[in-house]
Amino acid sequence: MGGHLPEVYETPGPGPAISSHEAQATRSPADVKSVSQIQTITAADLDDVLWQLPETFALAQQGPCRLVVGPAGCTVVAAEAGVPDVHHDVEALAQGTRTALADHLEWVPFVDALVVTTGTTVDSVGSCELGSLRALLADGPDLLDATAVSRITALLNERRLEPSWDVVRSLSTGSGTLY
Repeated sequence: MGGHLPEVYETPGPGPAISSHEAQATRSPADVKSVSQIQTITAADLDDVLWQLPETFALAQQGPCRLVVGPAGCTVVAAEAGVPDVHHDVEALAQGTRTALADHLEWVPFVDALVVTTGTTVDSVGSCELGSLRALLADGPDLLDATAVSRITALLNERRLEPSWDVVRSLSTGSGTLY
């Protein structure tokens, strides 16, 4: 997967697109690195955590950066490794995405910028360790209702935002299909 969220595969016929993560039906707990084993946070480590978020979260990517949209808000996230000055990319994408959302929504949520590190702090953006990422993204108060999350996800799916994001996991509807 080369450190990115998985490619999206089209299924034959009317079914929804599926990702390579969904195609891997089961994973052994031994396949997932423990946080204590990680010396440098990579995009692959980040993706492993993001794919564990509840289905009420949509995921998109642009290069090494990920956009997480869910009840707890919108966050642009990147791993510290492999990209010099990644904090600049995360900050610019967060600001650009919020500006783009303002063209389409009456009320615009703040879009957080976050770099996942091994414990070092990052200038100008928020940072957290990998072991805290899921709780930070999913366990906070609900800042967006289901309608807002759906509208933002629809804008992403329709590629109506600039900067443009590649959606890799959309929201599930009650029927279990993707839109």
